[in-house]
Amino acid sequence: MKWRKKFLLTLVEKKRVTRKELVDHLGVAVSTLSYMIDEMKRMGFLTSMNVAHGRGRPYEILELKKDAWFGISMKVGRESVRLMLFDARMTPIEEKEVKITKECRNTEGYRRIIESLLKPFEDHEKLVCVGISTSGIVENGKILHSPIMNVKDLDLHSIVYSLFPNSHVSILNDVEALANYEKHEFGGNRLLVINYGTGIGAAFLENGKRKFFEFGHVIVDPDGEKCYCGQRGCLETVAS
Repeated sequence: MKWRKKFLLTLVEKKRVTRKELVDHLGVAVSTLSYMIDEMKRMGFLTSMNVAHGRGRPYEILELKKDAWFGISMKVGRESVRLMLFDARMTPIEEKEVKITKECRNTEGYRRIIESLLKPFEDHEKLVCVGISTSGIVENGKILHSPIMNVKDLDLHSIVYSLFPNSHVSILNDVEALANYEKHEFGGNRLLVINYGTGIGAAFLENGKRKFFEFGHVIVDPDGEKCYCGQRGCLETVAS
């Protein structure tokens, strides 16, 4: 149900809310909200407390249970692969990181490292989502090509799904993921994000549609130094 998603997102964003705040934010009647709250409590998602306020009737504060569910986020990059387990309140619970050596900087190397980081959580009963952001061109859950990581055709979705078949899986290019975060935090229908670090990437969001650009591999000096992607004079090479 759509209302469940909106209800839960409100609690994730606001942490703690009163019934009145929920009525105003969700635009529902008080009786409808009472039904929603009862159902969320039955599902084990919600906890509440009564807070005294002067001589008046105590008001109810609602928040998500910490252990209502858990999720995993992962960042895959040239220098390391980092994983974080977090609870329903988006509080970090556990963090792991593997540094990438030259010998592991290839498709099979990344596959082994990603699997080794995810495997310990395979039997986690309340794990409901896995999100991965990664360098490179990403399509349908697969890294088609990442020159900076020396990776081609790495099917991340299959790796994750084999371990967590009942979890929601989201896999994005890292700059696209950053652009989505910026939109979530600051809003707007048209958004351009340029990220620079080991590489340079750009993502453009417009009316819910997103586009990633290999901005760092635009040729700015045809006679320039050879880039790791095979071209000469890429922006990344010149900028470095």
